[in-house]
Amino acid sequence: LGSAWEAFTLRFDGLIDNQPTVRDGIANLDFRVDDAWLDDPVLATFAGTTGAEGEAAQKGQVKPFLLGTPKMVEGVLINSIDTIVQLNDGPIAAVDVAFEDAQRFTAPVGDYASYAALQAATIAPGLWATCLAGGYVRHGAPIDGVATYDVQGSNSGSDGGGHVRKAGAIIKRLAAKMGKSAKVDAAGLTAFDAARPYNISVALLSQVTMRDLVQSIAQSLNAVALVTWTGL
Repeated sequence: LGSAWEAFTLRFDGLIDNQPTVRDGIANLDFRVDDAWLDDPVLATFAGTTGAEGEAAQKGQVKPFLLGTPKMVEGVLINSIDTIVQLNDGPIAAVDVAFEDAQRFTAPVGDYASYAALQAATIAPGLWATCLAGGYVRHGAPIDGVATYDVQGSNSGSDGGGHVRKAGAIIKRLAAKMGKSAKVDAAGLTAFDAARPYNISVALLSQVTMRDLVQSIAQSLNAVALVTWTGL
């Protein structure tokens, strides 16, 4: 008592739903951690306004998000005229290999700085190019079979990291994508990566909540995710 406010240690940051009941000078409170954001959807959706936002029929469909180095993943064909496929909602580190019905293409013929530059490029049939800054690939002709890709996934985020591969860093990237970096225990996740220094990969192609996703990632490394009394 008597210390400046800044000297106090935050012990709880959450919700008190009701007025306390008071009896014999003791107030009883019902309180809980505010973790509602964990049930929000992780993935953004296409607006269906053409170009990078997909064709009209794709309005409301989720944008893919790849973390680590997932293999043989299908992208989303967002421009059927120019055969442009989105692999990731945001920058990626590389596309190592492209396949059509498990038959690999030759190396990409170039990398373009933007969706517009990729669309404007001249690419011969049978060849392909990338826009790593936007997470796109473009083929020089329509694909007859099933196109899949080996991808080095998400390579930028407000968490300050580049190409993330370990579980704690991946959780930080997911929180940053949702604008919730302040809601994760960054130091704890760094320590988690030191204790479980294994690379993992996550390919998100359908909607999921942060709660389910983080628990799944933790369980894959024999760990348990929890929320602290301060909401982290």
